[in-house]
Order: sequence, then structure tokens, then C-alpha cells
Amino acid sequence: MGAYAQTTTIDYRKARKIGIGIGILVGQVDVTNYNSTLAEITEITGRFKDDPRVIMDGLSDNGYIGLWDNTEKAVKAHYAGGAFTGTSEPPRLIVEETVAVSGHTGTLAELPAYILCVTTNANSCHVVPTGKTPLTKQCAVTFTTGVLVFAAGDAVTTVDVTYIPQQEEGPFSAANLVIDEAVVAAAAKTDLAFQAFAVQYVYDTTDGINNVFEPVGEEATATHNCVVDIDDGSSDTNVDSHGDDEGNALVVTYLKRSGLPTDALHIGDTDITLNSEVWDFSSDDVYDDLIIPGFGTHIVGEETAANMDVVLAGPSTSAAEDVAQWNPYKNLLTTNQTGTLTTVSQSWFNFDTRAMQGDTPAGTVGGLAAATEVADDVDVGVINFIAIGQLT
Repeated sequence: MGAYAQTTTIDYRKARKIGIGIGILVGQVDVTNYNSTLAEITEITGRFKDDPRVIMDGLSDNGYIGLWDNTEKAVKAHYAGGAFTGTSEPPRLIVEETVAVSGHTGTLAELPAYILCVTTNANSCHVVPTGKTPLTKQCAVTFTTGVLVFAAGDAVTTVDVTYIPQQEEGPFSAANLVIDEAVVAAAAKTDLAFQAFAVQYVYDTTDGINNVFEPVGEEATATHNCVVDIDDGSSDTNVDSHGDDEGNALVVTYLKRSGLPTDALHIGDTDITLNSEVWDFSSDDVYDDLIIPGFGTHIVGEETAANMDVVLAGPSTSAAEDVAQWNPYKNLLTTNQTGTLTTVSQSWFNFDTRAMQGDTPAGTVGGLAAATEVADDVDVGVINFIAIGQLT
């Protein structure tokens, strides 16, 4: 094992004076043999009265990181790409993640905060609570683990899921997600504990039925139907149930509106008159950012003669009877109902990723403490430097 060896080349004969008693030295250090027992580079330190401030150029010509060690007064080298010391921050939106399903069960790559589309090899599905037996075209989701469970009769082998993963902080954090809040069904409305900006589902645990959503401003027309009024008052979200369900136990999963960084991102209850069963948020409403439906996998509206709750599918699935296509790449909603879906009446929110992201990333790249020092006897190569200090 050889000793630390280097050759220093100075661009000028001596340090250049840049102020009263202060000078700057510019040059290159060629570390030809690295050793973790560093040796002072006197070609630099010897030109200053005290310890200079030495700034290295970063990567050497051989691809190693060179940083000045103030204690040893030499170049300390590390392999490029320090160890990753945080938790990798998930994407803001995952579009059609393909999940393998075995024994009616699969697991998402990330923990979900809000699910928009669940499309299997056979059907598009609505989301129901974990622990409940999913019926056909339903998916029971465990938000704390990302586990998906499908109805045995659906014979699911793969599923494409579009969802917003849980973030470390902000509106899609675990702290802002309310999972299965228990309320009692009431025709005269029941209030949620917090105002919501997005509701995943309303599930009747008394009867084991996922509620069908109906347009805001109307009354539920049948048992196990409900109206979610996300903007009932300035700080209130409520669920209006059908009279036949009075007193039944419900659970509601939703995202709290208080978690939004600005209330301007909440669009709320809005009626949209479709253009031939299509709505383009970028051109029809001139939104620069992505607009996301506020009722999870539900698209709620009115056909010519009836209210409708159709299931949402991702961009690779064509719109069909009772299936609406949501294409986030185009900011486009498309339906294809026999009776023609004329109006969509529900909540929406503006997915401005610049405002939605937290102040602190969930993962950070490790610094020197986490990086790996170069092994002995490695030719680190040439690194440029600038040194500033008090002249001798």
C-alpha cells in the first residue's frame, strides 16, 4: 500500500493579491495515489499565513469526488454518488401502475392516499373498506399497507391502478387522510368531523353495501344511495342518506380540506355540462394544472332521464356504458352512456404539484458522512481548486 501522493500545479507563480493582505491561488491537484492517511499539500498551504479556504471543483477527471479536508489540509476523495439516507419520496401521481394479483390479492408499490381508477383484466372497480368482502367490480383497499383484495368471482390476475401516493407531509399525507370515520346515516344529513376536499367512499357497514353517489343539491332517490355535499357551509361536509337507511352505520374515507396549502386548489361542488359527453379542462375551462375528480372512483352526473354514478377508468380504457375515462395526460374526461350523460355534478380539485408538495422532501442524498471514501492506491486524478486566505 503506497503513501498518499499528489502533484500540485499552480496557474501563476504565486498567489494573487485581491485585497488588503488577502490572496487567491488557482491551480490543479493530481492525486496519483490515494491513501486514507492524508498528507498536507504544502504547495497550497505554504503560500498562506493561516489555513486557507480551499474550494475544489467537484469531480476529478477520473470521476471521483474531491473535497478539501481542513483538518488534514489535503484532498479527501469519495466515490461519486453518496449513500442515499432518506426515504425515497414517491411520485405525486401514479398513472396505471400494473399490479399482479394472486389469490384475489395484490399490493401497490406505494401507500395510497387517494385512488382514482382501479381497472382489472375484466372490470373497472369501485373502492371499499379493508376487511369488507368486495362484491363484483369492487376492490377492498388497506390504505396503511397498500393491499388490494378483489371478489373471488371476478378472477382478477392483473390490475392497473391510478392513485396519489401518501406523501410525508401536506394534503396527501397520512396525517391528512381520514380512514373509515364512523357516522350514522340520516336523511336529514350527517356531518363529517372535518370538511373534506376529496371523498373516497361512503360504505354502509350495517348492510355491507357501498353507497351510490347522487348529484349535489338533490335527495337520495333509493336505498344505499347518498348525496355528498362537500361544501355544506363554509367549514362543513355532510352525507345525506336515503330514508330507508336511517340509523345505519356508515364509514367514510376522505382527505381533509384543512390540509390544502391554499384553499384556491379546492374547486368544490360544480356542475359541468359536457360537450358530446366530453370535457376538456385545459380548453373548456382553461386550467393550466391537472383537475382531479373529488369523489374517488365515482363520476356523478345526470343522464337525460336519471341520475348516474359511473366508475372511473384510466387513459388506456375506453369509455363505455357505466365507465368513464379519465385521461390525466390530456386533462380530459370522457363518458359514453346510452342515455347520454349531459351533466357531471360533483367536487373537483386542482392538482398543482408546485403547491401540493411539502416544504421538505421525504428523502435526501447523504453527504460526506454517508458517502464511501475511495480505497487506498486509487488514482483519483486531477481536480481544479481555488484557495483564498491571508498572504504570508
